[in-house]
Amino acid sequence: IKRSVATRDESSRMDLLEQVELFNALSEQQLLNISTAARREVYEMGDVVFRQGDVGDCFYIVESGDVSVRVDGSEVAKLSRGDFFGERALMNNEPRAATVAAATDTSCLVLNRKTFVSMLGSIE
Repeated sequence: IKRSVATRDESSRMDLLEQVELFNALSEQQLLNISTAARREVYEMGDVVFRQGDVGDCFYIVESGDVSVRVDGSEVAKLSRGDFFGERALMNNEPRAATVAAATDTSCLVLNRKTFVSMLGSIE
């Protein structure tokens, strides 16, 4: 039974990754590598994922729930399943441009800088 749950979870992750616009140019094998490398982080409503001005060290894909994106305290976007954030800080080596917080209970797939750059460094 554990194996079928793992297979279902892997399939769900692959479905999610195939929805991510940034990954359109990647092969199925590359998506599988990302799926394997990504870790899941869970946030409760109101939890801050990162703050504007923080050093960027991870890339996030919303797996479930919603996050609020705020610049200088004003909401500029709400993101949900399949949406991603945190790429600018990694691709451009700049501080976080916004504060992101969980608007609902949320889970995200997360890639650290090293994995993101090694798998996606050439995508722009």
